[in-house]
Amino acid sequence: MAEIRKAYRRQMNRLLSQDRLADLYEGIDREAMGAFAEAGYSWEEVKSGLMDNSFYLGQLEEAGAAQALEKILPAGIEPGHIRALASDKAGEMSRIYQEVRERHEREIADLLAPADEEALSALLDQGFSERDVHAFIQDEGYFVSQIADGQVADRYANNLFRAVAEARGKKADEDIEACEEAAAEYAKLLESPQGREKGWNFHAEGQVAIYLLVQEKYMPETVYDVMDSRLHNYGREHIDELEKLMEKAQQVKSAYLSIEDARL
Repeated sequence: MAEIRKAYRRQMNRLLSQDRLADLYEGIDREAMGAFAEAGYSWEEVKSGLMDNSFYLGQLEEAGAAQALEKILPAGIEPGHIRALASDKAGEMSRIYQEVRERHEREIADLLAPADEEALSALLDQGFSERDVHAFIQDEGYFVSQIADGQVADRYANNLFRAVAEARGKKADEDIEACEEAAAEYAKLLESPQGREKGWNFHAEGQVAIYLLVQEKYMPETVYDVMDSRLHNYGREHIDELEKLMEKAQQVKSAYLSIEDARL
């Protein structure tokens, strides 16, 4: 899961509006701070409770978290010197914070869902399996990791999976014809001066698949269908060849994406 976690966080950092994220969670943290104070916790404990439970503060580096915490603390209360809470207090403050956060679950879902849809689709495009991506979202996605109510979390995840499946299916239908044309045009550039080679050329068709995946950025499902159609033209049993070709092309795409990520 480590690679998916890294790729997911990178996508969400790119897709989420940091201003909207800060506005929403600043309000939640202020509300939780009031609940902590009303329950009789000291300001030192309140600071620790916020740092332990705030999703937003947990996403920030130490200096950024201290600055964000300072914005909501009363004047004269310094954000530093965060101490570990005793287990009984930590558990009770977690429960209080969770009650506050779940009053805002609709707002959290509205903020995260569009980014989650794009992130999930991007993970699938990068070659992660649908099974692994779904398992990760259900265990560690930003929404489900915050909402304790299992039914609410499952409903969010299922709606997310359905929306992504519908969007990808629709896009695949729209892309298939354009992808076929792009494949045909690129294949012409690979033909030898003596003309088109007879029979199936694994290397040349692999270059076509890589071009479609990396340069044209078509979805793997779309490229698979197009390459399947091209291979059918040779009138031979080909499923093993096609699986091997797509596996190699996906490896090249993954390497390309790793290079691009390293530049960010």
